Amino acid sequence: MFILARQPARLERSIPLLARGTRHRRPKKGVLIRLLEDIPAVGRAGAVLEVPRQMMRAWYFPEHRAEYVVRPRGGFRGEDFAAAVAVEEVVAEPIAQTTTSAPQAPSLALLLPVLQSLPPILFSRRPITPTSQQIYGSVTASNILSRLSADFNLPLPTDPSLCTVDLVGEAVDGGRVKRLGNASARVVLHGVGEAEVRIRVVDMEQAKEQTEQRA
Repeated sequence: MFILARQPARLERSIPLLARGTRHRRPKKGVLIRLLEDIPAVGRAGAVLEVPRQMMRAWYFPEHRAEYVVRPRGGFRGEDFAAAVAVEEVVAEPIAQTTTSAPQAPSLALLLPVLQSLPPILFSRRPITPTSQQIYGSVTASNILSRLSADFNLPLPTDPSLCTVDLVGEAVDGGRVKRLGNASARVVLHGVGEAEVRIRVVDMEQAKEQTEQRA
């Protein structure tokens, strides 16, 4: 029987645990993991929770803080969830820190390798004319931050003293992507490092046709 742990509400901004999808994309499932040790404000050893795949690969697994849990074929049984409800109030309580070396929830430093390994982010826009490369609705740094949060569960801080996003490339004009094509977002986590995130802006109608063909 599996025990599922509810995450504390105060961690939603720093370590989102449930994948969300945009209106035009299917929600992405995370992975189930079992904690191998007590982690302050996350859960106790043995607790099972769902986290983004990138976070498991970047933080939990390399440090031997958690192991993967295989989902049962056909999903979990009703009694599994009933058991989770029965114990979730106990698991959700933050664990008191007894030593200064106790592991903490992921920080910006732990998000950097995840950013560096991301696939290109795809944006669909409508050209001004059928033969034009210019688009309606440019792609901005705010759009990049929103997509990183929605599609990859990476809510970066909007405070420019902590994080800045600079768009570069032939399709960029005035700090915005204003035409179809490729660009790059230089994401700088101040005091930590930087990562280059690839951007692709495609014709909205062509993207829609390709999606329908795949369906």
